[in-house]
Amino acid sequence: MKLCPSVKNGLHFSCKQCGKCCSNEQDGYVFIYQEDIDNICKNLKISEEDLAEKYFSTTDYDYDLWDENLGETKKTKVYPTLILNNEKNQNCAFLIEAEGKKLCKIYKSRPLQCKIFPFWNVIITSEEFFLSASHSCPGINCSEDTKGFFSPEKIKELVYLERKMEYDYYTKMKNCDFEMNEVYPFLKKIKPLSKKK
Repeated sequence: MKLCPSVKNGLHFSCKQCGKCCSNEQDGYVFIYQEDIDNICKNLKISEEDLAEKYFSTTDYDYDLWDENLGETKKTKVYPTLILNNEKNQNCAFLIEAEGKKLCKIYKSRPLQCKIFPFWNVIITSEEFFLSASHSCPGINCSEDTKGFFSPEKIKELVYLERKMEYDYYTKMKNCDFEMNEVYPFLKKIKPLSKKK
């Protein structure tokens, strides 16, 4: 994995609880996978069906395809995936405000995508996307102390977590002819989820 120039020697990051990455200030989706579903259901003490009906939609996403070693293949494929709903104001459904801070209602069970921000493949391997993220997130390059320093090795480790989740999902979808209801059987028990573009 080749890190972009701004992070090739490591990165200082410390979340400032500004909520920008969870709000309408950012475009994009939070992708949801089975491990995320299991964790959130346990935290909220609700069924998969209830969680999906209240908080999920779907979208067709153009995923990068990783090889079995989580390396780049330079190939992509569009297929359906679950995403977290936003509120009418486009903020994350789990974003709350307390004592002037933007917090996560399900912080302990938040999706992997949220846990590893800003260490996403698209940000860490692209100078353009990294600079865009660093302009909007006050926690990126915010400190010179060692507490919030992520070495190149640690950064790669976090990016590989995302790649592994995507690789596993792709494998499951491929084995089910890209029928999402086969990967997530609970979807068969509820009305079809809304689909976002």
